[in-house]
Amino acid sequence: MPEKASDFIPLSEVPLTNTWKGMEAALEQGLAKHIGVSNFNENQLKEIKASAVHKPEMNQVEMHPFLQQEALQSFCVKNDILLTAYAPLGSLVDDNSTLRLLENDTIKNIAKARHMSPAQVALAYTIQRGIAVIPKSINEARLLQNLETLNHTLTEEDMALLKDLDKGHRFIDGKFWEVENGPYTADSIWNA
Repeated sequence: MPEKASDFIPLSEVPLTNTWKGMEAALEQGLAKHIGVSNFNENQLKEIKASAVHKPEMNQVEMHPFLQQEALQSFCVKNDILLTAYAPLGSLVDDNSTLRLLENDTIKNIAKARHMSPAQVALAYTIQRGIAVIPKSINEARLLQNLETLNHTLTEEDMALLKDLDKGHRFIDGKFWEVENGPYTADSIWNA
């Protein structure tokens, strides 16, 4: 984990397009079957696509009912880039107790009405938006419950209620990349 500014290579020295060319080389040499990106915003995707021979197939980003990223989803759909949601159940790295995704009243009410767990509601919402989810758990019962989400369908009314929960809130804000005199800030990571 980088601890000081000199541990980082700034994008001015190694632009994203250079890194992407390396990814394409790995694909063309048969060292990878598919290539994609993580945490890319629309501007970064446009930068890559402008010179890419092979477009990113996947963009893995934080996404859940409190951070729906609809503009990014729309861009990815239009450009045939799949999305994978990490932290689809939120995360406990945030100390803000008012933003506990699985304790949200709307989610809990839908869960009760549909005989689902709050986690299944959050997962089903993102899945029904056409986005892959990768919930983290080491608990076997929760792993099975997450998988059983595929047996549930939310109604249009449920989906509308959940859409209204978007707060643009990141549980994983990227501040851990900020170091004194470093080339990156959380804002520059997400809003480049």
